[in-house]
Amino acid sequence: MIGAYISLNLTENDSSSVEKVYLEKGSLVNLKLLNFYLSAQSSTAEHDRFKKAIEMNTSPFKGFYALKDNLEFKISKSDKRCFRGLNCSQVRVNLGEISSNVWRALVGIEDSRYLNHQGVDWKSILRATYVNLVAGRIVQGGSTLTQQLVKNLFLSTERTFSRKIKEAFYSIIIEIKYSKLEIIEHYLNNVYWGSFKGLNIFGIKAASLFYFDKTPDKLSEFEAAILIGMLKGPSLYSPFNKNKDHLINRTNLIYSKLVNDGHFRGLSEEWSDAKWKSWFSRSYVEKYYQFKSINGLGVDSYQYFVLKYFLERKLGFLRKHFVKGDFGYNIVNIDIDNRIYEMSSHNSNIDVPKNIGSLLKPIVYSELFESFDENDYFSTSKFRLQLKSGEWSPSDHYDETESVSLKFSLQKSLNLPYLRAIKDFGFDKLETKLSNQIQSLKKPLREYPAQLLGAVELTTKDVALLYRNFLSNSCKNIMTKKVVEILSNPAETTTAKWAGILKGSRFFGKTGTSNNGYDNWFVFYDYRDLFVVWIGHLGPRDIGSLALSGAGVSFDVVRDFLSSRAKNIGQNPCDD
Repeated sequence: MIGAYISLNLTENDSSSVEKVYLEKGSLVNLKLLNFYLSAQSSTAEHDRFKKAIEMNTSPFKGFYALKDNLEFKISKSDKRCFRGLNCSQVRVNLGEISSNVWRALVGIEDSRYLNHQGVDWKSILRATYVNLVAGRIVQGGSTLTQQLVKNLFLSTERTFSRKIKEAFYSIIIEIKYSKLEIIEHYLNNVYWGSFKGLNIFGIKAASLFYFDKTPDKLSEFEAAILIGMLKGPSLYSPFNKNKDHLINRTNLIYSKLVNDGHFRGLSEEWSDAKWKSWFSRSYVEKYYQFKSINGLGVDSYQYFVLKYFLERKLGFLRKHFVKGDFGYNIVNIDIDNRIYEMSSHNSNIDVPKNIGSLLKPIVYSELFESFDENDYFSTSKFRLQLKSGEWSPSDHYDETESVSLKFSLQKSLNLPYLRAIKDFGFDKLETKLSNQIQSLKKPLREYPAQLLGAVELTTKDVALLYRNFLSNSCKNIMTKKVVEILSNPAETTTAKWAGILKGSRFFGKTGTSNNGYDNWFVFYDYRDLFVVWIGHLGPRDIGSLALSGAGVSFDVVRDFLSSRAKNIGQNPCDD
């Protein structure tokens, strides 16, 4: 039994190593996101090196820098990031990178005899025991910092004498195994500092970045007093509590005590009413999305942090403006080495098939171009097909009084010219071409032509694998290459309205939207990476039209991601 106690390990959830973040020459850097990522993940010295390196680059767009050279930074890679769950934010840091203001305030307020006891302060225990016996219940703890750490990491929060005995015994073992400085470091890395919108904040670095937008080595005496004051009741003494006086009064009391007892030198001025008001009124929404995106990643990579940030921000927008929707996302990335990465919102199952909208069109067009030229014209007027199930009259989103080329029809994802070309090509012939690629295809295709407009359900991974096979021959197969070229200018396709900073860039892209905007897709391919992005409504499909599209939702995320990930869009190897 004693051996089990001695095996108590403070670092079992803090196995970490170092990985490198590469920023490519010629790419754009989103200064806000990269600065946060490195401030949270790297050492102070590495973050300072970033600031100096970035100053050497130009800023072609507000908030962005264009890199003149390749840059490389080291970050800490945690094997078990925020082990309490995905709705938890925790960034570990060494004690040497925490301002002494913090641990001096911690010891001064929570455990003034910390350096003199061996895990248990018997004076405090005897005093608390007497008070508790008189009251007939536990009303006072008398816990040391070590006991508080043990309670947070290894024990329940029940207020019983048996738990207090375990807590004391564990604390003595911890003090034998670890130095005082190590215990303070683990305490500061694991203590709870409140929550925002359901995101729980643990550890001094997350708290410092979240509440003050600075790393813990930069915290002033008064800022340290605010954070230490919050520990007694993170909900009561919170900037989000309606009664702000709770935190103001406690901080002022703590700061005065720390100065009077000699723990602080009184270098900070107490905040004025205007300073408090300014701090209380600052927006924490951006920090919320940043922290939500840095935790729980399957791959500890800067580009995946950026992607998750824009996904979470888009979900926040959708939930605010379309209150009936239950929104989530699925992402599948297949890189140049055929490695597959998946990412999903916490409420979404990536294995659930979804309506794919018009994502089949590029694959179908590659078959049509065997019989037709991209400049062949087809009418946009309405027509009817007589099916066994009844008459089918497909609609479109374009002027029905003219004819358009197949190239234009593909770029704008039109329905009627596309279906006319298929009718002339032959439904049975196309069915033979598609059967091996899409196992769930209903047959005969001529009786289920709506599948060609999106009435097919596939998982996000199915779509990614389908496109990987389709695009793998984009250099060798003339028809596939033609489709890729036609859809390689975001300023000419369905994304034209949203292209923004990507105007002039070239990459394959295809949007997809199901009825009522419940499913919104974008497929991106640049010869190095294939990304399939689905963002949509997860609930019952009876809430009316959401007026959303693949271009305005999924591509909107991809555009921001591509212009912020510090990685170039791959060059077309077919041109070599």
